[in-house]
Amino acid sequence: MEVVLLPTPEDCGRVVADAVAGSVLAALARGGPVVVGLATGSSPLLAYRELRRRHTEEGLSFAGVQGFLLDEYVGLPAGHPESYREVIRRELTDGLGLDPAVVHGPDGSAADPV
Repeated sequence: MEVVLLPTPEDCGRVVADAVAGSVLAALARGGPVVVGLATGSSPLLAYRELRRRHTEEGLSFAGVQGFLLDEYVGLPAGHPESYREVIRRELTDGLGLDPAVVHGPDGSAADPV
Protein backbone atom coordinates (compact mmCIF):
# COMPACT_ATOMS: atom_id res chain seq x y z
CA MET A 1 0.00 0.00 0.00
CA GLU A 2 1.25 3.43 -0.89
CA VAL A 3 0.95 6.15 1.75
CA VAL A 4 0.70 9.68 0.41
CA LEU A 5 1.09 12.70 2.66
CA LEU A 6 -0.58 15.85 1.38
CA PRO A 7 -0.64 19.36 2.81
CA THR A 8 -4.40 19.99 2.87
CA PRO A 9 -7.66 18.05 3.13
CA GLU A 10 -8.66 19.49 -0.26
CA ASP A 11 -5.53 17.96 -1.80
CA CYS A 12 -6.57 14.61 -0.32
CA GLY A 13 -10.02 14.97 -1.88
CA ARG A 14 -8.48 15.67 -5.28
CA VAL A 15 -6.14 12.65 -5.09
CA VAL A 16 -9.03 10.35 -4.13
CA ALA A 17 -11.20 11.84 -6.89
CA ASP A 18 -8.33 11.23 -9.36
CA ALA A 19 -8.21 7.57 -8.36
CA VAL A 20 -11.99 7.09 -8.51
CA ALA A 21 -12.41 8.94 -11.80
CA GLY A 22 -9.47 7.10 -13.36
CA SER A 23 -10.79 3.70 -12.31
CA VAL A 24 -14.32 4.49 -13.49
CA LEU A 25 -13.15 5.80 -16.87
CA ALA A 26 -10.86 2.80 -17.40
CA ALA A 27 -13.65 0.35 -16.56
CA LEU A 28 -16.09 2.15 -18.84
CA ALA A 29 -13.53 2.07 -21.65
CA ARG A 30 -13.23 -1.71 -21.22
CA GLY A 31 -17.01 -2.03 -21.47
CA GLY A 32 -17.84 -2.14 -17.77
CA PRO A 33 -19.47 -3.16 -15.56
CA VAL A 34 -18.55 -0.38 -13.18
CA VAL A 35 -19.38 -0.84 -9.52
CA VAL A 36 -18.40 1.69 -6.86
CA GLY A 37 -18.67 1.25 -3.10
CA LEU A 38 -20.11 4.39 -1.50
CA ALA A 39 -19.03 5.32 2.00
CA THR A 40 -20.58 7.94 4.25
CA GLY A 41 -19.08 9.99 7.04
CA SER A 42 -16.80 12.99 6.79
CA SER A 43 -13.81 11.22 5.18
CA PRO A 44 -15.11 10.98 1.59
CA LEU A 45 -16.91 14.34 1.48
CA LEU A 46 -14.10 16.34 -0.14
CA ALA A 47 -13.62 13.62 -2.76
CA TYR A 48 -17.36 13.62 -3.45
CA ARG A 49 -17.31 17.41 -3.79
CA GLU A 50 -14.43 17.17 -6.28
CA LEU A 51 -16.21 14.48 -8.30
CA ARG A 52 -19.35 16.67 -8.44
CA ARG A 53 -17.23 19.61 -9.59
CA ARG A 54 -15.62 17.54 -12.34
CA HIS A 55 -19.03 16.33 -13.48
CA THR A 56 -20.44 19.87 -13.59
CA GLU A 57 -17.43 21.78 -14.90
CA GLU A 58 -15.55 19.17 -16.93
CA GLY A 59 -18.30 16.81 -18.06
CA LEU A 60 -17.04 13.75 -16.17
CA SER A 61 -19.78 11.19 -16.73
CA PHE A 62 -20.82 8.43 -14.39
CA ALA A 63 -23.35 6.98 -16.84
CA GLY A 64 -23.22 3.20 -16.56
CA VAL A 65 -21.96 3.22 -12.96
CA GLN A 66 -23.70 1.20 -10.24
CA GLY A 67 -23.21 2.27 -6.63
CA PHE A 68 -23.46 0.16 -3.50
CA LEU A 69 -23.88 1.63 -0.04
CA LEU A 70 -21.42 0.09 2.37
CA ASP A 71 -23.88 0.20 5.26
CA GLU A 72 -27.14 1.65 6.55
CA TYR A 73 -28.76 2.49 9.85
CA VAL A 74 -31.36 -0.02 11.00
CA GLY A 75 -34.73 1.42 11.99
CA LEU A 76 -34.69 4.65 9.98
CA PRO A 77 -37.58 5.04 7.56
CA ALA A 78 -36.94 5.52 3.85
CA GLY A 79 -36.12 9.15 3.12
CA HIS A 80 -34.87 9.94 6.64
CA PRO A 81 -32.22 12.68 6.27
CA GLU A 82 -29.71 10.76 8.39
CA SER A 83 -30.00 7.50 6.44
CA TYR A 84 -26.90 6.63 4.46
CA ARG A 85 -28.93 6.46 1.27
CA GLU A 86 -30.08 10.07 1.77
CA VAL A 87 -26.59 11.27 2.68
CA ILE A 88 -25.17 9.70 -0.49
CA ARG A 89 -28.03 11.18 -2.53
CA ARG A 90 -27.36 14.69 -1.16
CA GLU A 91 -23.58 14.54 -1.18
CA LEU A 92 -22.91 12.62 -4.37
CA THR A 93 -25.48 11.05 -6.65
CA ASP A 94 -27.74 14.09 -7.17
CA GLY A 95 -24.67 16.11 -8.16
CA LEU A 96 -23.56 13.42 -10.61
CA GLY A 97 -26.97 12.98 -12.19
CA LEU A 98 -27.13 9.32 -11.15
CA ASP A 99 -30.54 7.67 -11.13
CA PRO A 100 -31.37 6.53 -7.57
CA ALA A 101 -32.26 3.13 -9.07
CA VAL A 102 -28.55 2.43 -9.71
CA VAL A 103 -27.63 2.95 -6.06
CA HIS A 104 -28.15 -0.22 -4.05
CA GLY A 105 -27.92 -0.86 -0.34
CA PRO A 106 -29.44 -2.44 2.71
CA ASP A 107 -33.03 -1.57 3.60
CA GLY A 108 -32.74 -0.07 7.05
CA SER A 109 -36.49 -0.16 7.55
CA ALA A 110 -36.91 -3.86 6.69
CA ALA A 111 -38.79 -5.93 9.28
CA ASP A 112 -35.89 -8.39 9.35
CA PRO A 113 -32.65 -6.62 8.35
CA VAL A 114 -30.71 -9.89 8.31
